[in-house]
Amino acid sequence: MAVRSGDCAGAIRRTRRWRLRSNQSAGADTGQRSSRVVLGEQRFDDRTQEGVPPGGRIHRPYARGAIRSRYAGGQTEPENHCAGGLRKIRAPGHAAIRSAAGRLPWCGCRRIGQRAAHSRDPGCRCNVSAKAMIYDAIVVGAGPGGSSAASFLARDGIATLLIDKSTFPRDKVCGDGLTPQAIYWLDRLGCVDEVLAATDACLKSCDLFINGELVLTGRFPSHTQYPDFAVLLDRKRFDHILLNNACDHGAHFQPDTRVHDIVYEPDCICVMGETRGKPTEYRARVVIGADGVSSAISRAIGNTLKDGVIAASLRAYFRNVEWDGAQIKVYFARDYFPGYGWLFVDDSGFANVGLGYAFDKNFPMLENLGAHFRRFLATEVAGMLANATRCGPVSGGSAAFYRPKAIIADRVMLIGDAANQADPLNGGGIHKAMESAFCAAQTCRHALDAGDFSCAALKRYETRWNEQYGLDWQTAEIFLSIAKNPNLRDFALFLLKNIGTLTAADPQFQDFASGIFSGVISQSSCLSPLVLYQAFPKQLAAWLALMQYDANAAVDGKHDVVLGSMRLARGAVGSIARAGVNMARSPVTTLDWGIEVATRVMRLADRQVASGHTAGRHGEPAHTSRR
Repeated sequence: MAVRSGDCAGAIRRTRRWRLRSNQSAGADTGQRSSRVVLGEQRFDDRTQEGVPPGGRIHRPYARGAIRSRYAGGQTEPENHCAGGLRKIRAPGHAAIRSAAGRLPWCGCRRIGQRAAHSRDPGCRCNVSAKAMIYDAIVVGAGPGGSSAASFLARDGIATLLIDKSTFPRDKVCGDGLTPQAIYWLDRLGCVDEVLAATDACLKSCDLFINGELVLTGRFPSHTQYPDFAVLLDRKRFDHILLNNACDHGAHFQPDTRVHDIVYEPDCICVMGETRGKPTEYRARVVIGADGVSSAISRAIGNTLKDGVIAASLRAYFRNVEWDGAQIKVYFARDYFPGYGWLFVDDSGFANVGLGYAFDKNFPMLENLGAHFRRFLATEVAGMLANATRCGPVSGGSAAFYRPKAIIADRVMLIGDAANQADPLNGGGIHKAMESAFCAAQTCRHALDAGDFSCAALKRYETRWNEQYGLDWQTAEIFLSIAKNPNLRDFALFLLKNIGTLTAADPQFQDFASGIFSGVISQSSCLSPLVLYQAFPKQLAAWLALMQYDANAAVDGKHDVVLGSMRLARGAVGSIARAGVNMARSPVTTLDWGIEVATRVMRLADRQVASGHTAGRHGEPAHTSRR
C-alpha cells in the first residue's frame, strides 16, 4: 500500500530503501561525487526483435569516455547519468516486442493486479481517506515532470500523491517530439517500451530550411550516451503513459483538482485546492510544484511574472500529409525570427505543424502571430498540406526562459516549466522536466531521511541542478538573449545558412552542430576554443563548398574562391550594417539589450572561473569520441 501516514510511511520507506541502495556506491549518503544511483550499471536482458527494418536497431553504450565528452570542461560525471553499463534501446520494428522487459527488478510485483491511471478510475492505492493522510510528498501537476517525479519517489517507497487539474487522458500543446534525452529518461523511468510501442515514427534526421530554401539534412549524433533517434507521440497518449507508470510504482493520483495555494502548518504543508467544485486540502512533508508556466505553487512562494523572455506558439494537427525527405522539418525565416516553424510527421502522414516566437519587454510579440501562422501554412508547408485535412482547432501554448526569483522554499521545490527550465536554445521542455524531477526526487529522499525540510536543506536540489545542467542552460540563455533582438535577424539567418552549408560538407561538424542545437552534446562546449577548433571543418573541400555555394556557380569549371569570398564578405557586412542602422534608431532599447547580454556573459565567465572550467581544460567533444 503506497499511501501511509505518519511514522508508518517512514518505516515502509526504510524497509524498501534497499532496493535502490543495493545499486548505490558505498558513499551514496555522503553527497560526494560517488553518490549516484547507478541504475544503468544493471545489465538488462537484451530484448530479441525480429523483422526490424534497416536502421531500426539502436544501440546505446554508456561509455565513460562519451559521458566525459558530454560534460566537457572538467565537470564531474552527473549523478543521474549511467556509466560502465550497457542498455540497448531499439526503435520499434515490424515485430517489436511490446513487453516492458527493461523494468527495474521490483516493478513487476507492483504491477500485478493494479489498475490503469484513468481519471475515472484513478488507481487509488489507499483504503482510508486521502485527506486524513500526511503524505511524504505531494506533486502538483501530472505532466512529464510531475509524473516522472512521482515515479522516482514512489518506487523508493515514498508515500506520494500526484495532483492534476485535468482528467486524463488530456491534450497538451507541444511539438510532440521526444528527443534522445527524453528517451534516455524514459528508459530510466522504466516505460520506454510502452512509448516505443505507441509511437508511429522513429526519426533520425531533420531538414533545415532558411527563408524557404533547404540548407541541409542533419542527423542526431550516433556516438553520444543518448540514443541517435527521436520519436513522435502526442502528449495526450505520452502523458497518460507516464501517469500510468507513476501509479504502477505506487503513487496515488488525484484528478480534477485545481490547486490555489499552500499553507504552512507546524509539521507539514497543506495544499489548498478545489476538486470538482468542492474545496479540498491535502498535507505532505514536501510539495513539488510541476504545474507549468502559470504555476500556482510558484506564485505561492513569492514568484511573479517578470520581464524575461517568453515564447508563444501555435499548433495544429493535419492528416494525409505528403512529404519527402526527413520527417522532422524546421523552418527559419525573416518574418518570424527570433522563432521558428516546424512540421513533424509520422509514418501514417499525421503531422504536428506549429510556429513559435520569442519576445520580451524590449522586443515585443508579433502583432498577429495567428496571421503569421496562416501565412506559414500557406507558403512554407503548403505543398505538403495540399491534400491534407486539419484535425481540430489551432491551439496555443507558452514557455518562459528566465530564472524565477526562487525555485525552492521551506518544504517546496519547483521543477520543469514551473521553474522555467526549458532549453532556451531549442525550446525543448520534456527532457528538462525529467532531469529536474530526478534531482528533486533525490533531494526529497535525503530530506525525508534527515527530517529536515527547510529551504537550506532543499538547497541541495538547486545546487545539484546547477552543477549538472546550469552551465548548459546559461550558455543557451546567452544565445537566446542575442538572437531575440529582431534587428539581428538578417545576420543571424546569414550565419545559420552558412553554418548549414559547412555542416552539409563535413559530417563531423554536422554532428557537432546538430548535437549542440538538440542538446545531446553539451552546449557549454561552445565556450571552449579547443572544442571549436576540433569541431570546425579542416578540409579545404568543405570551405570550397561554402565559397561555391555563395558564388552560386563555378567559373570556367573551377571554384572561384575570390568571387565566393567577396560575396560572403558582402553578405556579412550588409547584414551587420542593417543591424547597426536598425539598432541606432532605438538607442535606449539597444543599450538595455547590450547590458543584459554583457551581464549574462560576465556571470557565465565568473562561473567558469569559480568552478575551474577554463577553456584549456575542455576535453574532446562528444562527436569525436569514437574517432
